[in-house]
Amino acid sequence: MSHGNQRTILKDAEYGLIKMQNPLRLLSGIRHGIFISLAAISLDATQAENLSSHFKLAEGLEIHQIATDAEVPDCTCIAINDKDQIYAAGPNYLRMIQLDETDNEFASVTNVTQSIHQAAQGLYVDSGSVYYIADGGIWQIELNEDSTDSGQKRIKHINLPTGSEHTSHAIRKGKDENWYLIVGNACDSMAALQNAKNPLIPEPRAGMIWKFSSDWKNRSIVAHGLRNAYDFDFTDDGYFVTYDSDGERDISLPWYRPTRVFLIKPGEDAGWVTRSWKRPNSDPSMPTVLAELGRGSPTGVKRSKGKRLPERFHNGTFVLDWTFGRIVFVSDKGRTELIAQPRDYSGFAVTDIETLKDGRLIVSVGGRGSSGGLYLIDRIKHQSNSPTERSVGIQETAKDQQTEANEIRTANLTRPSKEKRLIKQIRDRPTPAIDIEAASLAISAIENQPTDIDSWHECLTLLIESVGGLGKGDPKDARGETQSAAVFDGYRGPIRPKLSDKLRDRASKAILAAIPKYRGETNLHNEMIRTIAVLEPEESYALKGLLTEMQEATNPTRKLHCLLAIARLPCKRSDDQTEVIVDAMLDIVRGVRSKKMNTDRHWPIRLGELFDALQYRDSLLPSRIVAHPDFGQPADLIWMERMDPENLERARQKLLAQEPFRNNPEIATFIARGDDVVPRPITRHWLSQAETREAGLIALTNDARITDEIILRSEAWSSNAEIQKLVRSTLKRLNLEIPPRPNESESVSAWDERLEVISTITGEQNVGAKIYEKKLCAKCHDGNRTLGPRLEGVGKRFNRKTLLKSIYDPSDTISDRYRSRIIISREDERIEGIPIYESVDGITLLTADGKTLRIENDRIQTMKPSSISTMPEGLLDGLSDQEVASLIEYLQSL
Repeated sequence: MSHGNQRTILKDAEYGLIKMQNPLRLLSGIRHGIFISLAAISLDATQAENLSSHFKLAEGLEIHQIATDAEVPDCTCIAINDKDQIYAAGPNYLRMIQLDETDNEFASVTNVTQSIHQAAQGLYVDSGSVYYIADGGIWQIELNEDSTDSGQKRIKHINLPTGSEHTSHAIRKGKDENWYLIVGNACDSMAALQNAKNPLIPEPRAGMIWKFSSDWKNRSIVAHGLRNAYDFDFTDDGYFVTYDSDGERDISLPWYRPTRVFLIKPGEDAGWVTRSWKRPNSDPSMPTVLAELGRGSPTGVKRSKGKRLPERFHNGTFVLDWTFGRIVFVSDKGRTELIAQPRDYSGFAVTDIETLKDGRLIVSVGGRGSSGGLYLIDRIKHQSNSPTERSVGIQETAKDQQTEANEIRTANLTRPSKEKRLIKQIRDRPTPAIDIEAASLAISAIENQPTDIDSWHECLTLLIESVGGLGKGDPKDARGETQSAAVFDGYRGPIRPKLSDKLRDRASKAILAAIPKYRGETNLHNEMIRTIAVLEPEESYALKGLLTEMQEATNPTRKLHCLLAIARLPCKRSDDQTEVIVDAMLDIVRGVRSKKMNTDRHWPIRLGELFDALQYRDSLLPSRIVAHPDFGQPADLIWMERMDPENLERARQKLLAQEPFRNNPEIATFIARGDDVVPRPITRHWLSQAETREAGLIALTNDARITDEIILRSEAWSSNAEIQKLVRSTLKRLNLEIPPRPNESESVSAWDERLEVISTITGEQNVGAKIYEKKLCAKCHDGNRTLGPRLEGVGKRFNRKTLLKSIYDPSDTISDRYRSRIIISREDERIEGIPIYESVDGITLLTADGKTLRIENDRIQTMKPSSISTMPEGLLDGLSDQEVASLIEYLQSL
């Protein structure tokens, strides 16, 4: 059957699908193997060409959208067979897309199956079958001649953890006919599947690459130490290329690693050790790092086919970053080039990448309930009116990181030094142990001052490994619970470094003597300081040396690195040394703010853990912070997170007494949350200023009187959840009623009058089901979207009146999970949507019409939660009481 005939025959189905805007509902009633054309809502050739003007594109390339959210909603992965048919998967579906080569759009969409309950994370087509990862395992579906489900019983080959971001991901078949699977760091339990007699990696850790025989019976781990790499591909010589993520929450902390593209050989360890420790590129046993690409969320990985696209894209790998919507090419020599990224707010949440036979790229978008789609990237065949550009810079790639990332240290690949061999032997042991012989060797080499940077790294790493290595601490360790916190995972070993005082002092003094010489070598300098922390010397010379290095540091992250090492030293502090430590604590957070460095939710947690450890070493530290003559900047408040109540109140009183301090919004809120009552004049002043109004309301609820009824009632429906809770609790304490939500909607008022009558009417479920379809309720509530909650079991959670009111008056009660944000951009544009991902440098929103938008922080003028639901009013207008009762009856049956 020709594509044109398919379009004619299925015109009615096509219209229904477009009208419903919900392909899952229509497809569920259509038999497998029938093609559904959706060309009417695709971009035509002119529109597709103009799409390039919305992207930063590498020179010589153009981009076309070949499928939209209607065809591939929330698409999580794709695969392409030898006929260039595209298989796309997302929540509850697997479909096959046939391209129309004449106009760069799809010709047809085939529904393969809807029996996938989770969103598939891995997809592969091979020998008449499609394999996918979801629903607790690796599954196989046999396909018939038209590449759809043959109807045979599907086969589950392996039980796996699935369904979350750190579990099982991509699957591929190698040239050796074995299957390979990559999994994230939440798959530790999978290690029990390994049945090789002499495993290459007997004690696997974190994320892994698995090898399965063609019959799935033989199972072994071929690489490990990954965090959460979603995808991988093979080099010509059988090695693996993958794009792994660091902890996004660790930004600006000393152990943060930018996302890295690895070339991994069988048996290698990619270096993710614990919560807060990932080995640096300089570690002697790390795989080759082809590139560091800054912050991001790695997803798809695909080796270049070496055809069709310009020659500079022939020898390397394409990688995807979901957060920033980037496609990046990384050459085998470490050169990076941006392939595509949106210019505007358009969401481009890239999830997977594959190549057609001729080398053109197919990219899917989706994830976290965002808008799905498929894009084709090709060389320019004709000149466009919109300029393209070649971009060689990748966002957030610092010069020193890029230099290190692009180095391929051939010495480490060709010179198996004694130190490097010992490091591997020690790391291969099942449990940490002290190796005095290895430690003595490393110390002697350090005393002789290694002649090159690599040798220094090998000696320092060997010394650390010889005393137990780095990693997660045990709260029962004699060093104290504060020293087992995650903040010290890269500064402390899991066992105490039992060396003689003589050996410890020899090592520490030799390293301290060399540190000033290497201040310009950031990575080596950091490792020297880290080694001092691990050795835990008890004599005062070590503390003096690290304090000197901390005072010399100008970068806040480097200063923090020194402070973390200082917190590990058990020697006593003098008053002067405590003052130096307090100065550094205040300087670090102020420096981070003044330099506008990004921090995320781990930042206050990790600094709190550091504070606890420093306080354990010096009980007077909290009072020294509050008494510091410069204490009072908003940045200083981070040290209040773990402070004792007495010093906390002293800090509040000190800030309250100084007008410039107390009128800062952050400081005002800090003061208002204290136990002491804020003087009324100050509270009134805060209430009169927009910047400090929330602090004023918090203070008011701590000292509320009947005379405050008007202002309290006005805030009873505040979009700020904390304020709303405090105000309502205060009204209740004062025996005042919570006012009804202010509402000027005539529609809502009319339905309020009908509520009692409708709640007594018995409806018909089948009639209600039809109304549900007609009103497109599933568009937001089918469980695949972030816009609204799933409705299964809603009748058990809410009575008929509450359920009905939530439909005609959706803004009456809004869950914080589904509360939209209103953003005013620097260009005074108004943008509103539900947050689906929020990071330190931007936010991704899903708008009411299903579009995905990404707004960077530097483009946001203001952002606040909305008091209006994204679910529109008036959905029930035009329905009779009996019809509404039937809809409620249907919803209660779900």
